Amino acid sequence: MACVPNRPGNFLVPEESPHEETRVDGIRVHSLVQSETGMSIHGPASAFHVPTSARSGPSLPSTIGDSPASATGSQPLSVDQIRQELFAFSALEFQKEYTYMVERKIDFDGLDWEVAHHLLELHWNHHHLGFMGTYRPAIMHSLATHGPHCNKLLLNALFYSASLQSSRPNMNDSASGVESYGARFFRRFQSLLATEIQTSTTTNIAALTFMGSACVSNGKQTIGWLFAGIAYRMIVDMGLHIDPNKLPISSLVPGKPQILPTSVDLEIQRRYIWGAYLLDRFQSLYFGRPPGLNMIKGLEPSLELLDTYEELELWKPYVDPFSAERVPDFLPQPSRAQSTRTALIGLATIASEIIERFYTPKVGDLSIEDARAEVQLVLQQLSSWEETLPTTLRYEPGDEPVPPPIRFNLHTTFSLLHILLHRPFLREGHLEALSVDEGLYRGRCVSAALRIYKLAKIYREVFTLRRATYLFSYAVFSAATIIPQHSVINLSSSECLEIVVFFWNALKELQNGANFGLRKPITIIKGMFERAGIDLNVLATMQKQGPHNVDNGTTDQMGHTTQRDQNLPNLAENWLDGLADDQYRDLYNEICAENIDWSVYVDDVGANENDELLYGLFRSGREGEFA
Repeated sequence: MACVPNRPGNFLVPEESPHEETRVDGIRVHSLVQSETGMSIHGPASAFHVPTSARSGPSLPSTIGDSPASATGSQPLSVDQIRQELFAFSALEFQKEYTYMVERKIDFDGLDWEVAHHLLELHWNHHHLGFMGTYRPAIMHSLATHGPHCNKLLLNALFYSASLQSSRPNMNDSASGVESYGARFFRRFQSLLATEIQTSTTTNIAALTFMGSACVSNGKQTIGWLFAGIAYRMIVDMGLHIDPNKLPISSLVPGKPQILPTSVDLEIQRRYIWGAYLLDRFQSLYFGRPPGLNMIKGLEPSLELLDTYEELELWKPYVDPFSAERVPDFLPQPSRAQSTRTALIGLATIASEIIERFYTPKVGDLSIEDARAEVQLVLQQLSSWEETLPTTLRYEPGDEPVPPPIRFNLHTTFSLLHILLHRPFLREGHLEALSVDEGLYRGRCVSAALRIYKLAKIYREVFTLRRATYLFSYAVFSAATIIPQHSVINLSSSECLEIVVFFWNALKELQNGANFGLRKPITIIKGMFERAGIDLNVLATMQKQGPHNVDNGTTDQMGHTTQRDQNLPNLAENWLDGLADDQYRDLYNEICAENIDWSVYVDDVGANENDELLYGLFRSGREGEFA
């Protein structure tokens, strides 16, 4: 059996972080404190803070040449050696997974082996790749050897999140009266949490972040937010949000040798902290709340992952051998999971900038000139992100081959951030009074929404939306609110209606898949369309009919033929104008209102005119109904 690399490692290569402008290497304010229960971080105001004279040096030396030797006295490993060691560890553990299963070496907490294997395959194939918030070789090795990197709390969190993506009817369907697998995993997680919450560990952090993400997707917004919040507290408690190479270490246990993290420990830290950072930033958009996990500028852990096994690992969609789901027509290709993660962290940091500059109370002090300057600054950040995106991650609708699903998140989120940046200045936006280049900003929003539409359409055709992430779903919802609100130049009424219907069907498909929590946004969109006179019962089948039911259409000035689906009702060319005024204002008021019975659409409700449509979809006095 392969051994977990357990030699102390230091591979903190100098590199840029998302907050590189402040360097505090010379002033070591916080320190890692070693006690009987493990490591924790404390500042000078803490009762646990050890005076400077009693501290040792940084927990890890600041240069590669000063890496500590292992406990056996061997020479320290170089960065390249650590890369090779971790890569070999991943490759060997991946090969041994089959043996673990065949020899029944893994305790799946009483779950049938075939079901457990099905759910883990779903996790590694999809949810794991989204934020890279788990470390597969360490988890699977610990499952087989009762190691420290997996416990039953984490196991049930992974099972629960994967069950949302499973197409098997007994996973989350309780119509038969028998408890579903999903309900079983959730109940088991809750029972285990009472004990596990007493200790901060990386394993518990991974469990809480994945369960927090899954609960939000499944409509349990409040408890999902709270689970993730506990994970952030554990991260700070352990000091994982700090680069260990820049902190001194002290001990409250006399005579106990200093604990040095292994290369696997440090790899886990980088994966779990930045996975939690991504979850926090994008959930903040989803909820319309400030981020809960704050980094200390200049002291963030490195973004670089040295186990690069997954970057070039061939990816293909997981197909359940016991289901009748279609096999996607997809050419296997490298996942590019790690470079995708790094690029997504860049977008998450820009999202934080947008929230801070345009979605906090201080925006009331913005002048027209300040607003223009702030928008331009964020636009420069987005342009820089786009220009520096690796060639292997670039994609435009229509390019071949179609990339794996995780790479779609990059491009839909990039367009989503353009909408979030400009939306406050449009009609019904909370900064509408500034009258800042409304026409220009409206055009940018529409362009971003159309790009999301094109990306989502391709995604749906190749993969279906059954397992799409809620980040992808949020981008689709945001685009769906833009197209009906604003007339689209160079598109006919029927073309605009096709886009609207696509969004409606896409949101329903997303909600029927792994994103049950979308039922509130779907209710909002439904009310908006129906009050505009659009019969959704007629239009719901439009996308299913495909392109074969079309008439001869019309020809535009460029000689392009516009086909018209025969299922489309005969709406007036100015149907969008009626939707863009009172009807959309009603939608805006309703999404921001409190105490709404969302199970039945209500026409007249109160409004908070200072709230913003897209920044927070789940603000309701009866949020418990959806938790």
